[in-house]
Amino acid sequence: MPNKTHNLTFFMKNLTANYFPLLFLLLIASSSFAQEDEWKFKREKDDIKVYVKANSNSNINDVKATTTYKSSLASLIAVSMDVGTYNDWVYSSKEAKVLESISESEVIYYTESEAPWPFQNRDVVLHSKVTQDPETKVVTIQSETIDGYFPEQENIVRVPRLVATWILTPLPNGDIDALYYVSTDPGGNVPAWLINLFIDKGPIESFNGLRKRAMQEPYKSAQLAYIID
Repeated sequence: MPNKTHNLTFFMKNLTANYFPLLFLLLIASSSFAQEDEWKFKREKDDIKVYVKANSNSNINDVKATTTYKSSLASLIAVSMDVGTYNDWVYSSKEAKVLESISESEVIYYTESEAPWPFQNRDVVLHSKVTQDPETKVVTIQSETIDGYFPEQENIVRVPRLVATWILTPLPNGDIDALYYVSTDPGGNVPAWLINLFIDKGPIESFNGLRKRAMQEPYKSAQLAYIID
């Protein structure tokens, strides 16, 4: 039987490689986010900048991430709405499936995320909707937890709250400016300080995954009836 010292070392070594993809699934806006000057820069990697700020209602920091994509709006949205492929690019995603397709641009979906020993995996049910301003062409994907839609699973902790915003803004040079906010309560007994310590890893991994995925077919040449590029 492994000793306690070995288990603790293994846990800390693997934490950054496995923890909380739920902080990076797609995505939703809220006017409750604080002013920009309250955000604190945490890390930059691969042209992705991550910021954090304290949440007055939770010990878990809110997260903001920004980057620029050389891609079309339709390509990015096509990847984001293809829930069944999340395991291929969303950080630590173990299972993802659509529970109800309300329309081409609105779904309710379930996702399970892997967590390192000794913690249990997390799952969440999200209502996600894509909207676009017809004049500015700015796209917003809004996602929020929905209660009572899908039964809780054995040995998996249901995330009680996750709200996020994904804002995609076309730039004059043809690039897409991406801005992402997320606020969550992962539930269970994971120490808040531990989550906050590694909270930047998920956005960076998922942003990079989206970048690579959007450059592959059929997403690269995707055209969506509800998105104007």
